[in-house]
Amino acid sequence: VTESIGEDLEADSLFLITKDSNGEIRSIDLDPVKVNRLLSNTTNSIQVNLQHIEKGEVDKLTLMDDALRDYDPNDLKKGVIGNIPTGVIFKNALLSNLGPKFPIRLKIMGDIITNIKTKVTNYGINNAVIEVSIQVDVTTQAILPFSSKVIKVSSDIPLTIKLMQGNVPSYYFGDKVLQ
Repeated sequence: VTESIGEDLEADSLFLITKDSNGEIRSIDLDPVKVNRLLSNTTNSIQVNLQHIEKGEVDKLTLMDDALRDYDPNDLKKGVIGNIPTGVIFKNALLSNLGPKFPIRLKIMGDIITNIKTKVTNYGINNAVIEVSIQVDVTTQAILPFSSKVIKVSSDIPLTIKLMQGNVPSYYFGDKVLQ
């Protein structure tokens, strides 16, 4: 997501704020062009990185080094994301750590879905906190020598949090107007 946002896109520029002649906020919308561009770039970036992992092209990955520190670089170059002992494959608790280890490969299922989520929360008398995040759902398949399993990974990545301030409304208390 960091790669998709880039340095040229400011999160506040995703909002279209409409004000009336008095300067009061009338509506707040998300800019559909910028949102669609962001979602498209995010989806493409995830797909390209997963294809590089599947093919073992570790040097072409645009992921951060911290994301790959738990993986063996030599295995990743072969398209292997991990190894599992034979006992685990055959569901034998006594032999779960024994025997040769089989490689686990990652296969892209072609199902990467990105979406914008918004949450508006009242804050104070006439204020609102708007939280915008990107929801990413990726479906992959882990392939073992004797079986395979489809895995769905979902993640909500915060994009921006904006506090919108409105005017304090007038309250009528009996025959008096309070500001």
